[in-house]
Amino acid sequence: MARKQAACPDAFPVAKARMAALREAEAAASATLRAFPGVGTGAMGLTPDAVKAAPGYRAAWDGYHDAARAARAYAGPFVRTYKRELADERAARRASGIL
Repeated sequence: MARKQAACPDAFPVAKARMAALREAEAAASATLRAFPGVGTGAMGLTPDAVKAAPGYRAAWDGYHDAARAARAYAGPFVRTYKRELADERAARRASGIL
């Protein structure tokens, strides 16, 4: 069930900052996983089983997937709740020529 927008005027900026923080955490976890030695070095760019068996790989993999799951879970209600605000921002970027 979608949340209704709060009467608080800073609700959208706060939610937007939270979404940005979740995306940054996801990007950091992704960088940690990709930096793990041997990731993507196998046939067709796959990660070899020997690398997957390494001690820190599973922790990095779990960290990335937890961060991505949290970002996805927040993104759905965020977009539904602030659809109008996001559309207004997009229209402003298009009008200014940034997009």
